[in-house]
Amino acid sequence: MPGSQGRGGLLGGAGSWPRLVAPCSLVARASCLVFPIRWEEPFGMVMAEALACGTPVIATPRGSVPEIVRDGHNGFLATGVEALAAAIERSGEISAQECRRDALERFDLPVMAARYEQIYGMLVEGGTSIEEVTRAIAR
Repeated sequence: MPGSQGRGGLLGGAGSWPRLVAPCSLVARASCLVFPIRWEEPFGMVMAEALACGTPVIATPRGSVPEIVRDGHNGFLATGVEALAAAIERSGEISAQECRRDALERFDLPVMAARYEQIYGMLVEGGTSIEEVTRAIAR
């Protein structure tokens, strides 16, 4: 933000904010991450990162968002401004510990590596349909 340099309480430009607050600390202190996308997001690493910090995600259900945000468990899915505002108000209902646990179970490096290995194995063996690969990814 212009004019915020040296104020500690506000975030500066992209090059200055890491000096003010460690990114995870900043995200972990947020009541929620609001992710109101209007496109078909292919993954949304920022959502997984927020969950790993224990921060619930409030997002529009586009692209991969419904695969990452488990409505009512690690955040809320909402369509429209009013629904997003209501979900933000409810963000305190989501447990930070549940967000972190969910992120570790689904997005931690060893978990992701094992899932990639499983999918590559399925593809190498052949005869695997896209539906089977999709089901394997969703687990």
